[in-house]
Amino acid sequence: MPAVAAKLIEINGTEVRFRHPLVRSAMHQAADLATRQRIHAALAATIQDQLDRRLWHRAAATIGPDDELAREYDRMAARALRRGAVAMAIEILENAARLSSTARAKSDRLLRAAELAADLGQPELMERLLRQADTDESDRLAPARIAWCREISQPPAVHDPAKILALIGFAIDAHAAGATDLAANLLWRAAQRFWWGDASDELCAKLLAAADRLELPEADPRLIAIFAYLEPLRRGGDLYFKLQTLAGTGHADPSVARILGSTSNVIGTFDISANFLAESSAALRAQGRLSDLARVLFAQGWAETEVGDWTAALREAEESARLAEETGGLPWVAAATILKAKLAGMRGEPEQSEAYAAQAEALALSVGASFLLAMLQLARGISAIGAGRHWEAFEHLRRLFAPADPAFNAGLQFFGVADFVEAAVFSGHPEAAAGVIDEMERVSAPMPVPWVGTMLQYGKALLAAPDKAEQYFLQGLGPAAKKWPFLRGRLLLAYGGWLRRQRRSANARAPLREARDIFDALGASPWGDRAREELRASGETSRRRTEQAWEKLTPQELHIAQLAVEGLSNKEIGAKLYLSHRTVGYHLHRIFSKAGITSRAGLRPLLTSISPPAS
Repeated sequence: MPAVAAKLIEINGTEVRFRHPLVRSAMHQAADLATRQRIHAALAATIQDQLDRRLWHRAAATIGPDDELAREYDRMAARALRRGAVAMAIEILENAARLSSTARAKSDRLLRAAELAADLGQPELMERLLRQADTDESDRLAPARIAWCREISQPPAVHDPAKILALIGFAIDAHAAGATDLAANLLWRAAQRFWWGDASDELCAKLLAAADRLELPEADPRLIAIFAYLEPLRRGGDLYFKLQTLAGTGHADPSVARILGSTSNVIGTFDISANFLAESSAALRAQGRLSDLARVLFAQGWAETEVGDWTAALREAEESARLAEETGGLPWVAAATILKAKLAGMRGEPEQSEAYAAQAEALALSVGASFLLAMLQLARGISAIGAGRHWEAFEHLRRLFAPADPAFNAGLQFFGVADFVEAAVFSGHPEAAAGVIDEMERVSAPMPVPWVGTMLQYGKALLAAPDKAEQYFLQGLGPAAKKWPFLRGRLLLAYGGWLRRQRRSANARAPLREARDIFDALGASPWGDRAREELRASGETSRRRTEQAWEKLTPQELHIAQLAVEGLSNKEIGAKLYLSHRTVGYHLHRIFSKAGITSRAGLRPLLTSISPPAS
């Protein structure tokens, strides 16, 4: 055989091996169409043990429509999606569309592919697929499906009430056409837009009425999310129990875990959301869905901040900002930068915090979402409290409660209850704090979620007369507070200071010691310093906190070090973090230099001092 003699191919039993991939490509291009089709048909008849491979060859050998083969391709696409191979599923559906004998079937498959492309964060591919979908007026569902594709290909950041109304209209049309799942997705997205932009009560009522008409099961994640985004404080207690029931169950679809995790964040059940979001981010990372991963990492980092894993939160914030910038997700660059500002402020780095805040503010203003501006004021407020500037914190935080302010957001106000009350009390505005506490208690009655309930008790303790304050401190320090280390530490610090001022110094030392230890574990140095000052005033001295060697590393360096300790190679670390192996090697060199070690063997002792989430 000439090809064998020329050493272009090798035949070994039943296998043919090409000398180089380019040889295979050249031979394929040199063959005429009829020859290629005969070869594909022969291969399809020969291959028995690899179903998908056989189907590829069948399709390549087929000219014109073949509905039976198109249905086989539908099943192949479903198998690809179960493996998380979204890009492959899109290609499969495109081929199925080519094999379709009717315009309606072709359009349906192309729209399904477009939905996947939008979900994958590829708007150019989505638009190409939509242009190929030849829909007509008789297809009543097509406009809603196209609207859904275009909606999920962009972040719901801009405040646009007209867009919310349009989504409600498409949802009503989809429901009338029997597509309840699509209707639920459209309303869920509309509810997200409502929360991001703090829309009107009238729109809220329309969304709730449309959701009720769908008659979804109570445990449907989208229904839970719709209620959470529309009325997070009012419905929080009821949704908390639903989310508790759903927690701990595996979700093969990362989008379900993402919905439940984001919903948990929205109502303030961060202990639940951290697990959901970690599950979602792991699946999205494995699938290479980087734009979605950036968004989930921000939400995961926010949850980890509240449950006391600040090391992980810093890592998520850094990676979220990097991936969002690479994928063009401007709102998530802003969101992740706001999280970095908040963490820097809580760790006692006010200048760095403000630098991040200024960067995020420019991005947030260009996006136009009150959610981002509200989060920004929360970050600036806690940073000012850490620096002891309560009057400045009050000015930042009061914006969340002023309807005419761009940072006003009714769905996010309760996130800042503890900070606002503390800032108000210590800046001479107790009446403003009392009004906020009363309103939050009224709206969240009869049962606020534990995080909100703990904040309310903290605020009431700061406002209370001396003969009533202790009961609020003790209620706030109940079992639920252990889930929120930073908040618990602030309660203990305030309680210890209150006991000392009541001339009960001996009783004050235990809560102050515990507060100091919590703040030291978190790295919340301004609050740790205050706890030491209070202890000194009560008659007890404390040693200064000792910085750990790993704290010299950046979040990305720490993440790489942790993966190296797990035994991953530079190439494996790079694949996991979407970095080149050379970049990983450069970071490892810097890590060794900072830590004073010479090899990977020194990493494990370096990282053993990292504390688990403080509690």
